[in-house]
Amino acid sequence: MLLHFYQCVFECTLRGNDGAASNHRPHAGSESCENHHGDVDHYEEQEKSGDDPGRCVAIEAGPGDKVVIPPGWAHYVVNADVNTKLIFGAWCDRLYGFDYTQMRAHRGLAWFPLVDDEGKIKWEHNRRYLPSKLNIREARDYPELDVSATTPIYKCFRRAAESVQWISDPRRFEELWHNFEP
Repeated sequence: MLLHFYQCVFECTLRGNDGAASNHRPHAGSESCENHHGDVDHYEEQEKSGDDPGRCVAIEAGPGDKVVIPPGWAHYVVNADVNTKLIFGAWCDRLYGFDYTQMRAHRGLAWFPLVDDEGKIKWEHNRRYLPSKLNIREARDYPELDVSATTPIYKCFRRAAESVQWISDPRRFEELWHNFEP
């Protein structure tokens, strides 16, 4: 089992209409992120990184919420609160690699988060991609992966390391990923 855990602290990553966010990261393995502090953060994910981004999702997550990024999906994390630091942890495969080619060619993902005059996020489509719809929703439990909102991923790992093996070996759930809803 080659799991990697990292912890991130972000100041506000949105400044006016800059649309700045954390790194855009596509990789072959799956990933699980867990919000530790910050009222609302967004995980913007898209199914593909070519001209057609496929399904696009923005997930609003608060403290304790978890977000699963399926294998191969490009994604980034946004701190949506200009007054609060965002602290989150992520579990991923230690051996995964990043391929930034398509994100650089498209200058980001298919949707940019922008802050309006009231401090709320609005999403703007990146015209370098084919038109797509952005599904905005709240974080959810993932019973199909035995991920609960009430149990931190680390506790799942300590209780039964095999229960989070889908992160470093997503082939175990290959059929699930085809129609998976992050």
